Amino acid sequence: MALVLLWMTQLQAAPPLFEEAELAAARDPVGYLQRLDAEPHQEMELFHARSLAKAALGRHPEALQDNARARALASARQETMRLLDFRLQQIALTLDTEAPQQALKLLAQLEPDLVGHPVQLSEWHALNGLALYRTQQLKEAIGELKTAYHLKQQEPETPLSLLQCARLLMTLGNLYADLSLYQESETYYQDALRLMVRLNEPNSQAIIKANIARLYIDMDQPARAKKLLDALLGTPGLSPDYRAIVLGYQAMAFNALAEWGSAWRSLNEAQTIYQGLGYPQAGSRLTETRARTLQGRGEKQLALQLLTTRPGPTSIEGKALQARLLADLGRYPEAYRVMTEYMQSYKQHFNQTLSQHASAFQAEMELARSEANNRALQQENDRKRQQLLYQQSARYYQLLLVVLLAGALILLGFATRRLHRNARHLYKLATFDQLTGLPNRRALLEQLEQQWQLNEPLTLLIIDIDHFKQINDRHGHQTGDRAIQKLAQALKSWAPDLQQIGRWGGEEFLVAMPLDGATCWRLAEQLRSRIEYLAAPHMTISIGVAERCPADDSLSQLIHRADMAMYQAKRQGRNQTILAAAPDMLSELTSSVA
Repeated sequence: MALVLLWMTQLQAAPPLFEEAELAAARDPVGYLQRLDAEPHQEMELFHARSLAKAALGRHPEALQDNARARALASARQETMRLLDFRLQQIALTLDTEAPQQALKLLAQLEPDLVGHPVQLSEWHALNGLALYRTQQLKEAIGELKTAYHLKQQEPETPLSLLQCARLLMTLGNLYADLSLYQESETYYQDALRLMVRLNEPNSQAIIKANIARLYIDMDQPARAKKLLDALLGTPGLSPDYRAIVLGYQAMAFNALAEWGSAWRSLNEAQTIYQGLGYPQAGSRLTETRARTLQGRGEKQLALQLLTTRPGPTSIEGKALQARLLADLGRYPEAYRVMTEYMQSYKQHFNQTLSQHASAFQAEMELARSEANNRALQQENDRKRQQLLYQQSARYYQLLLVVLLAGALILLGFATRRLHRNARHLYKLATFDQLTGLPNRRALLEQLEQQWQLNEPLTLLIIDIDHFKQINDRHGHQTGDRAIQKLAQALKSWAPDLQQIGRWGGEEFLVAMPLDGATCWRLAEQLRSRIEYLAAPHMTISIGVAERCPADDSLSQLIHRADMAMYQAKRQGRNQTILAAAPDMLSELTSSVA
């Protein structure tokens, strides 16, 4: 009963009343039907929407009448697409009235008209799978339902497509529950429930939860099922047919918990709802549950009478119950006969279930193989399509490449010229100090390394401005920068031709001369005297002089000796020039500076 209420086709109508009619019918069938009944116009979309709302309320005969009117109007207007939708809804309603064989005939008649209509084709597979399920063709049903689900997933995601995917997942959950594959069934139910929560569909959520509760009953967890069903019955706006289903499951849970009185009340309420919906035959579904309730209450004769007088075939569980009741009443020959029928039916059912399990597994494998083949074909088609596109566009790209190359050559000329200019600028930035225009420490070290390798006379002078921090603090950093610039200018005009001058860092300068130490000391004294008489700003300098000697292991040692000599000049009162001692006297000089 739960399944037949869910299958409707999608609606493509004009807003606002007929837009998303299936969603509106699922959410609030009573209110939606009232709005539709107030509509004065008699048109096919109105009849279709009314059919959806009445089906959601379980009024299937009336829903079929409205559907017939919608089909007649669509046929008269030659609305082919809408006629397909209405015919699919007719099949859904046929399944609702429990006529799966008739639905299969209608589906076979409709199939040729669905070529080129993928949306309607996915709905056709869904209804065909449901009809096959209702006729116990489970292997084929699994294949059809999963095909429909994959087709739905390929459609653009809309609330309606999500609703239809959720219904397909729920149907698969019911199918696997019938196969007693409870874990797989609950997985499908939970996936369907998550989609319904996203859509905020309370009625659809309720029917999925009701089926989960039935699953818990089959798994011998009646307390868990009862808790879930009690919460469902408190859901506001629960439609009557859904309420009847929930009450039937609640009675089954009460029976499992041996609460016979509560089970009886639930059964009576469900039966009253079915009669009020004009669907009294649905109450026959409750017969075995009612018989178990009577058995639990001790009314075994009445329970047996209910089972033996019910119309239609008796289920396997019903036969077992009937044999038990006959035995309890002392009617052993009849009980033995019924038990024999039960054993035969159970054996047949076991073999059939085993076959259905194998068929379901085979269907899963065939579907996976089919999907793999389809993916391979699609990849091959994509590859060929890409190859064709490449061949068609190759000539265009060749021409474009020639144009681009010509443009690139022109741009390359401009870029090369700019890069050359930038390279010169970067070289200058990397080699020369920006404040003084002299080589920086990095450039000086490169030149000194080259000169060191020549093994020729070399003397280094390290020059430092005295009290430079006081100049900055007293006159400002701009005055300090001017002091550095004046010293640099003085160095350029003072130094002999064979020299290298550069800014060593901060207020320090380095001068390298290919002369002996004594000559460089005299030249340094001339420089110091000249600087002492400079004005604006006035400053003095301390100079350390170190001459290369065989004991020097490296250039860094020579630089260190010149630096230590300059520090010695600082310690001895500044404004003087100190010639560094030889390396064997370095330790003594270091102690003096400290």
